[in-house]
Amino acid sequence: MATDLFDYFDSVEEYEHYLQIVQSPNWQTELLLTRELQDSIKYDDPSVFKRLRIDEEDEATVERCHERYQAEQAENIDTLLRVVATAEEELRAVDRDFFDEVALRAIRRRLERVDFQKYMCEQLQRILTFLTDSGDDTSRALREFQRAVDLPSSWPPVRAAGACTPGNTNICPDFTLTDRNEDRPIWGCCAGFAKVKVFMDEDIVPANDSTPTAAPAILECADYARYHMSLRPFWNFSITLLISGTVFRVMIADRSGIVFSPARSIIDDAATSGCKPGQRDARTFVRVVRALTRHLTDYQLGQDPSVVPLSRDDLRLCLQLPSVSSSAQQQVCLERPEYYPSYRISHIGDDARQWCTVGPPIWTSLSLVGRGTVVWKVLELTESGRGFALKGDFHLLRSYWRNPLSLSETEVYALIDQLEGCPRGIPRLLCGGDVCCHDADPQTWSKVTVARIRGEIECPRVHPSKTLHRTVIPRVAEPLWKYRDELELLCAVYSIVEAHQYICEHGILHGNVNPGTMLLWRDEPAIPAGSNDWPIRGFLADFGMAEIDGSMLGISDACMQAANGISSRPIDSVPAMDALQFTALELLRAVNAEWLIPHTAAHDLESIAYVLGHTVWQHLVDTPGCPVSLKEGLQTCFGETTVQGIIAQRTNIQPLYWVYMHDTDKQSLLFTAEHVSMALADVLNGLGEELEKVKTANKKKRHHEALVAMYGDAIQSNMDDELPHQDTFPHKTFLNILKKGISTLEHHPEMMKGSSK
Repeated sequence: MATDLFDYFDSVEEYEHYLQIVQSPNWQTELLLTRELQDSIKYDDPSVFKRLRIDEEDEATVERCHERYQAEQAENIDTLLRVVATAEEELRAVDRDFFDEVALRAIRRRLERVDFQKYMCEQLQRILTFLTDSGDDTSRALREFQRAVDLPSSWPPVRAAGACTPGNTNICPDFTLTDRNEDRPIWGCCAGFAKVKVFMDEDIVPANDSTPTAAPAILECADYARYHMSLRPFWNFSITLLISGTVFRVMIADRSGIVFSPARSIIDDAATSGCKPGQRDARTFVRVVRALTRHLTDYQLGQDPSVVPLSRDDLRLCLQLPSVSSSAQQQVCLERPEYYPSYRISHIGDDARQWCTVGPPIWTSLSLVGRGTVVWKVLELTESGRGFALKGDFHLLRSYWRNPLSLSETEVYALIDQLEGCPRGIPRLLCGGDVCCHDADPQTWSKVTVARIRGEIECPRVHPSKTLHRTVIPRVAEPLWKYRDELELLCAVYSIVEAHQYICEHGILHGNVNPGTMLLWRDEPAIPAGSNDWPIRGFLADFGMAEIDGSMLGISDACMQAANGISSRPIDSVPAMDALQFTALELLRAVNAEWLIPHTAAHDLESIAYVLGHTVWQHLVDTPGCPVSLKEGLQTCFGETTVQGIIAQRTNIQPLYWVYMHDTDKQSLLFTAEHVSMALADVLNGLGEELEKVKTANKKKRHHEALVAMYGDAIQSNMDDELPHQDTFPHKTFLNILKKGISTLEHHPEMMKGSSK
């Protein structure tokens, strides 16, 4: 057995290179995906093949394809077998008792990448293309598997640049399943993936149900799936063909987890299929490839059945009827590279209106087993004898997956509507409800749920299935970082904090603050002459994770549950993956230590402060001439994707002190001074100082709790005076800091910096 690292690596530098690969941020992401997928993976489920409708192709056609495959692809098959056998032999020669786990991962990755992966993908490309085109009618192939490295665009697609999601990384599966009629296929248009692993011992299926973690190959595919569902609009699940050695499985990921098909061979299933000795049987593999490339529709591959894509010609016709505002019409781009596909949306709850998305989403979630939140700008779509037409001005549409045993966002808005004196920083709901689509019977409507997608029986009381929910708000909205001047930004954040204070005083805690829930209000009505009010400029949205104190609303929790069969508690006790970068430090520490602590208003305010810091930085990055170091700094401060990574980052760099970082280069300092006023910098600094106080108070509290745990209650009374006895970050403090900045800019408008555009 080989027991020397230099049996595998040519130099120390090469070994360190592979160590970097296996310890890269993608491996850190696996830790978070492991937490998300805990108890959410099904193995060896034959329903996967049923969902792919692999038995619906003509038996005679499959038989002819299989015979030709085994005969005409014999050379590629034999090469594949030799590559896998050689790789397996070299892996078995590694002394697993001699090397630690990290070194073993580096060795394994080295063996995978020394020609084996390349040779396997070359043979598989020929095999997949052959099976796609084999048959009586080669023109019927709708899609094909392409090497992902050959795609002309990186991930995420350039045309989705307006959909800002922190923590994006460049990932690359081995093959993408793309439409053949796509003139320039990009990642955002792929219908699925294929991932190739050299070794057959990937341990896809755990030895027993108590295994706490998923195999690395599963986590890697799950990472592709979450990006796929985030960046391909209105995609409800993602399909991956996972090939390990000569064994394949089909993986389907949705918002409730992952389902795997039974393992089958890409060459020979004869041992389990009952074939005569000496005859190979890979018919299941043939059926799966042909179903994916030739027979399944986009809806069967994951597209939302309640949504219809609109072509550019459709959109052009919609604009010909003069029923849409001129300002909205100017924002509908029909030519590349600004063009982004539009979609027709209908049947939101009981509302019969239809909507058309315009441009890329304002915010896109990156969670997998989560809510999958996406925020769009939409226009109403009307239908007449002359066809479809866009109507009115922009609205804000939010789509997410909810727990049916929790209050929906629509129901929370109904509670807010009962309150008096609601500030304008809280929008009114135009319509909302669970999403429905036609069932097999065109006269029957059914809710879009994960259970329905999986073909499972709905059992809402015992096993509640996530349900797709949408809301429409009659406001023209933009991301905060598109502010036109600093006064607009500070007024927007002031109105958001004021709105948050109001709902907290009435028993509603938002619980999910991130850049997708704090938005600019572009069509705010003019303030009456003589009024002392500030313009609102911004609003707080997305109450889908709100926690309700029924006693403060005059409604008991028991009454709410009896009336609706629901709970006021939100579904997720762990912050969503896409909101982690803006989560309060105390909550992150609790998640990391697996503690349960209550989510408080102060936690939300800390998140609002982080969003403000991110907003100013993102605005700078979008400004022409921004130094590369500032762009890299934004990624450093807000690009971490794991709980541990974000905690470590917060320890080193406070997200609100970046303006004053002592190691910032001179070019970045001058650029920041040119585009960030002292008034805004003082606001960030003031909020940063308050959060440092919060951090100190929480540290004292943790210290006290540790001492009590170690030495008992005897020291309790001696330390009580050292603990904070009031909210360490109240709304009043936040509002006063913002008010000072607003007042400074109002009295000294010459200080104010303008738009990046």
